[in-house]
Amino acid sequence: MERGTRRIMRTRLNIPATAALLFAFAAPAWADEAPESTAATPFSLEATALEGDPMALFVAGRRYLIQAANTGDAAFKGKGLAYLEASAGQGFAPAARFAGALFLTGDVVPADTAEAVRWFERGAALGDADSQRTLADLLTAGEELPQDLPRAVALYEAYLANPGALEEPSEYWERTHRLAAVYADGVGVPADPARARALWAKAAGEGHYPPAQAAYARALAEGIGGPADSEAAVKAYYEAASTYLSGGLHFAIGPDTARTEARRLLAEMERIHPDARLTRLLQRQLARS
Repeated sequence: MERGTRRIMRTRLNIPATAALLFAFAAPAWADEAPESTAATPFSLEATALEGDPMALFVAGRRYLIQAANTGDAAFKGKGLAYLEASAGQGFAPAARFAGALFLTGDVVPADTAEAVRWFERGAALGDADSQRTLADLLTAGEELPQDLPRAVALYEAYLANPGALEEPSEYWERTHRLAAVYADGVGVPADPARARALWAKAAGEGHYPPAQAAYARALAEGIGGPADSEAAVKAYYEAASTYLSGGLHFAIGPDTARTEARRLLAEMERIHPDARLTRLLQRQLARS
């Protein structure tokens, strides 16, 4: 399954995200630009930020960066980054995630992967699911950063265990499937087919993610990570085909591609158990489509 791992490692990164130790990197020069005192009214955003409220610091920093983008004024950029630094220093993970995304994409600030990673590391250390996911994606792809699959796997495991990760179910189940493929292939990390099968089963049963449903069916058919079970494999292949044909809860594809995938899965069902009820049912469904 090595080819499958290479394919999923090329999946487009979803920005933003973060991971690891809060002060693992030295602070940049602009971090010394502490927000200046102001004559703001007691209940203004600026006054609340200067009192150290992390949310206010984040909002103020974002506003200054928007002003920097609109005006090109470097002073606004420096002040905005200083506010984000202060917010992250108060433990507000979205500030670190937001800054990391800016440096990774080159929005407002010059693109700087090392600086983006510094921020994502802070966000991940603060338990931010998006930061864990994005940093794991970067380390898996090996494009912006040197590939580091063992660290990526650890970050993906932390991400999957993060309660906030399920706020974006399509991202969550895709990464569950991705991690399972890494364990199944054993590329860069020790192979763990049992863990791969368990992850596929979860993404198939709870996430109704069709690539994972198909991979779980194959694991059942071939005895990957556990005993072979041809009847359960046929059922899993049928569920994957049905999800493709219905549009997919988290995997929207065009109707032609969906039918192509369903026919491919039908061929697997016919190979395993050509006379099974579900095999015949899918044959009729595809004949009518």
